[in-house]
Amino acid sequence: MMKVHEISIVSAPASQPAAELSAFLPAPELPSELKSGHPAIDAGHTHLLASISGLRRICIDHVALPDCTGCSLSTRKQCEEQLIAMLGDLLAFVLDHFRIEAEIMRDSLLLLVDRDVCEAHMEDHAVISGKVQEVVAALDPLNTVGLIRDLDALLAQWMQNHIALHDVALVRCDHASNPGTGSVKAAAATQAQRRKGKQGQREAVAMKVGHGWLRKL
Repeated sequence: MMKVHEISIVSAPASQPAAELSAFLPAPELPSELKSGHPAIDAGHTHLLASISGLRRICIDHVALPDCTGCSLSTRKQCEEQLIAMLGDLLAFVLDHFRIEAEIMRDSLLLLVDRDVCEAHMEDHAVISGKVQEVVAALDPLNTVGLIRDLDALLAQWMQNHIALHDVALVRCDHASNPGTGSVKAAAATQAQRRKGKQGQREAVAMKVGHGWLRKL
């Protein structure tokens, strides 16, 4: 049975901007199901988890409020500024994180072992980047809460699907391709066995992870 991780939140003054709440919040723990074993990738995913947590604290009720028309002008301005700051940080993170993963694909010889897997992974990167840019293009002080929901759904899907289906598998392939004494041919055989035996397992993980602990953020 998969363990549901709870992330405790330390209370901060209600009037404090969400962008400043990080000083009060403990660093989120990346669930074991999403740990790849690669320090740089796992550090990036922990940062992503913190971004989801911070995003959900920008609005007083990002789930129920239909739009921002009922909020004061100063509140709308504050929320939009916080969302813009988070989007800037997220875009920089996306570029750096996806670059790291592309380098792992290249250095692990995974492009030679299984090009289809790499292409699917990179296509997913392009989709994620494009959707973040769509949120940036749609900025509207009267609909900040709607954009928060859109971005939250995108980041949650990233955590639930992309990491489990692509990133964890990438590091496994990296280990298989660089066993220390094996050849590319041996890595290909290993990867073929892993694809056959592990694909269903990865899909099952992608279906399960996140549904419990993401709600705890």
